[in-house]
Amino acid sequence: MRKESYMKSAKTSVILTVLGLGSAVLLCAQTGKITGTVTTDTGIPLPGMVVSASLRSAASAPASKTAPPAFMPIAAKATSDLLGRFEIDNLPDGAYALCGDPAGTAFLDPCLWAPAGSLIAIASGSAQTGATVVMRQGVPLVLRIADQTGNLYSHPATDDTALYTLNGKIFIQARYSGRDAGGKTMVLVVPPGQGLNLFARSKAFSLADSKGNSLTEAVALPLTAPALAGLLQTGQAPGVISTAGAAAALTVTVTGATHP
Repeated sequence: MRKESYMKSAKTSVILTVLGLGSAVLLCAQTGKITGTVTTDTGIPLPGMVVSASLRSAASAPASKTAPPAFMPIAAKATSDLLGRFEIDNLPDGAYALCGDPAGTAFLDPCLWAPAGSLIAIASGSAQTGATVVMRQGVPLVLRIADQTGNLYSHPATDDTALYTLNGKIFIQARYSGRDAGGKTMVLVVPPGQGLNLFARSKAFSLADSKGNSLTEAVALPLTAPALAGLLQTGQAPGVISTAGAAAALTVTVTGATHP
């Protein structure tokens, strides 16, 4: 009985010791934060912008032997207030780039269009203050995927049609704006005056350019009407895009369905 009682006591001691070590590790794990302001390139604060901290390099080596990606996304984002201010907390140690989501606006995400800037380092749970996310005014190009055959409208669940451009090695896809019986509208915000190639892709549908040429490969599509002078906006919020009545800068046509 004494031996059995001793063994139970020993097991309890070991369990308590392990739990104690786990608690110590949790207590030592610290996270930091980044605070700053979102502005235009002229210094005007931008409210309502979603800022995310993109982890570029971790303080500790990754668990896998493969190299980490250029962007290591983590759930760390915040929306700027009325004065353009933001605060992102719970950041593990590492080096971060600050990105701005321009969804629905004619501003440019600096992580996609601006030259790579300096990274913000978080170490030992530090707080980095005074960061600035500069979002330049861009030009919204209205793009159209015409659906004269009705295939796209009849099979929305398999709709994978996309229009995109490449900025160096960065893939930038046009955002979905609306759908109707004649097709769907997409918007791509680009820097004013910058040359670019557009591409179309789809596995579920066959596509053709404005001249009827089949787009079976990633062929660069020329812009027929860039309309760089006209920023399509409403007065509801800074740079908010409205595509109502806007002429498409480029149109791609669905010619048939290739899915089963």
